[in-house]
Amino acid sequence: MKLTIMTFGLLLSFALVAEPAKDRRKPSRQPSESAFTGCVDETQDGNYILTDEKSLSPIAGLEAVGFEKEGFAKHLGHRVSVKGQAVSQGNRTIIKVRSIQTLAETCAPHEEAK
Repeated sequence: MKLTIMTFGLLLSFALVAEPAKDRRKPSRQPSESAFTGCVDETQDGNYILTDEKSLSPIAGLEAVGFEKEGFAKHLGHRVSVKGQAVSQGNRTIIKVRSIQTLAETCAPHEEAK
């Protein structure tokens, strides 16, 4: 009986050594990008924000990814579409912007086609 238990234990240890360790972690998912539409405005401290095109109330802060923050300046007062990832920082939302496209040179309520 001892020989059977020892043999089983030996075989089990060989099986564990021979079996490559499997990575049991879940694959990490890249955060998905979304598109946001609104108007670009500048705050008093020189940061850029996206505002609602109707009420002009702030939607989120804008953070440039892959370009200088001053790149937002040419879109100031324009209705834009930004693509990026929205993240929460405390009690505010920041959009990490990868691309920005002007939809209109002015920021006025957009009328839906009927």
